[in-house]
Amino acid sequence: FETINFNYDKKIIVKQSDKLMVSYDADTANIEYYNISSLCRAFFLFAKNFKKGDFKIEEKANFDMCGCMIDASRDAVMKVEAVKKYMNYMASLGLNMLMLYTEDTYKLDDYEYFGYMRGAYTRDELKEIDNYGTMLGIEVIPCIQTLAHLSQYLKYDETSKFRDTHDILLCGDDNTYKFIEAQIKTVSEIFTSNKIHIGMDEAHNVGLGQFLDKFGYQERYNIIINHLNKVCEICKKYKLEPMMWNDMFFRTCTPDKDYYNYKQAHFNKEILSNIPDVDMVYWDYYHDDKATYEGMINKSIELGKKVIFAGGISTWYGFLPHYKFTVNNSIAGLKAACESNVKTCFATMWGDDGNETNIFFSLGFLPIFSEFCYKGLKCTFNDIIETSEFLTKMPFELLKTISNYNTIIDNKNEFLGKNLFYADIMYNLGPNGDVLKSALNIYNSALEKFDKYEDFKDCINTIEYSKTLFKITKTKIMLRMNLRKAYKKNDFDYLKETAYTILPNLKNEYLKFKNIHKKQWDDTYKPFGYEVLSFRFGGIISRIDDCIQTLNKYISGEISNIAEFDEKLLDTNNYTYRSSKRCISPSIIL
Repeated sequence: FETINFNYDKKIIVKQSDKLMVSYDADTANIEYYNISSLCRAFFLFAKNFKKGDFKIEEKANFDMCGCMIDASRDAVMKVEAVKKYMNYMASLGLNMLMLYTEDTYKLDDYEYFGYMRGAYTRDELKEIDNYGTMLGIEVIPCIQTLAHLSQYLKYDETSKFRDTHDILLCGDDNTYKFIEAQIKTVSEIFTSNKIHIGMDEAHNVGLGQFLDKFGYQERYNIIINHLNKVCEICKKYKLEPMMWNDMFFRTCTPDKDYYNYKQAHFNKEILSNIPDVDMVYWDYYHDDKATYEGMINKSIELGKKVIFAGGISTWYGFLPHYKFTVNNSIAGLKAACESNVKTCFATMWGDDGNETNIFFSLGFLPIFSEFCYKGLKCTFNDIIETSEFLTKMPFELLKTISNYNTIIDNKNEFLGKNLFYADIMYNLGPNGDVLKSALNIYNSALEKFDKYEDFKDCINTIEYSKTLFKITKTKIMLRMNLRKAYKKNDFDYLKETAYTILPNLKNEYLKFKNIHKKQWDDTYKPFGYEVLSFRFGGIISRIDDCIQTLNKYISGEISNIAEFDEKLLDTNNYTYRSSKRCISPSIIL
């Protein structure tokens, strides 16, 4: 009850059963449960419905496992206490599975550079997380990489004997399987779960580096399937049941190498006969039509293995979660999963490009997964809203409003907020024209709505954080719309206002935002990794000083022109990128 700030000092009759049941009648409270996670959810449901008077609720989970995967590899490794706090919210919803996605962020004996200065979890830390999860009915499943996505570690010389390319292991080499066995042995000794996620996604250039020099050219499918069999043998040795991302089976079996081109994917008998015993995780956070999810699930079933669905709470689009992609796409995917009788579903929460969005911003979206788990196809949007608001105490309208930072205009520019935040003032890279006008209206409307919720308080300072972020973005829009025009028109009044007032104020807003963001980080994550964001913030602030200096020189006559503003503008309306460095400069050297 503490997590959801609820107090009840009377007796509750609790007994184990084959169902989840909560009732309240004439001051008599009853709970029936069938496992620990259902018991936790039962208490949550009691608290949520208590003020409604007499009630009776019966539920049974449609999914055997439902939970989330938190990215702990994109510079942000959660503190143990923060993981526990997050699991308290998960348990309240009845979620029963957690993965911490760890590429190199766990300690590995005999490989001292693995996770070096990256905040890697120790054995004791992971055991503490695992034990806490067990107490809450949450199975903590190791989630590692055994093929690709290992560039953070493979940059070191100690990996030279088992490195294929900059981010892919050298398949077929004994040194590689010695390393992988060290990984699997380590997690098998830490976690109580008999499951393991072995990764193996997006290995696009497998076989094209040191492998090519050592073994010659081979088809990607053959390399991957041979490697997979060896990895699964190691899992079997340590009595672990593996699951893997299944995209490479599609990418090697479609003419255009497109993961989601299920209509043209063809798995021949040789492919099917060589796949070892491994569950297939179909991941998709990009479609809002149920038909695509149904098609992909059905095609995944053809691989002949258990299918798991991984949706996404879109925390990787900048400094705030993406509402539309999270809500629309998750609901479509979960409906398809329910109809296809998929029994394990989880929400991924990636931290691409430095983990700018704090993980606790995702809490309000977790009920999408929990309510489909316990209500199935009977789940309504209102069920999700009510559960979200009771869990977080945040009005759902506010959750939607902050997500307007990632506003989509004309079905594109999904990184608009991030692009504007990082964009250099001297270069008008990215959206211009009508897109900016539409965005300005959206940001103004959001800032007005924030005033309604100025009394709302939470652990991540949502209101002050969001208001400051939107103010920065609004100012950047105004500068993009007006500064170059003022220069062309010799509007020295505006140039002076920009140099003397607008830019110094903008600099202060960036400093304010940085301090709020740093406080969030310090409360949630280990210190390792924040230096990346600190360099970015410092760079932006330094460039504001450069711009002020350039404008002052021009205003005083010290220089006769501003070279950046004399350049002819090209159409860059599609110049929006997920990577911060692509937003900052036209140069690739950053």
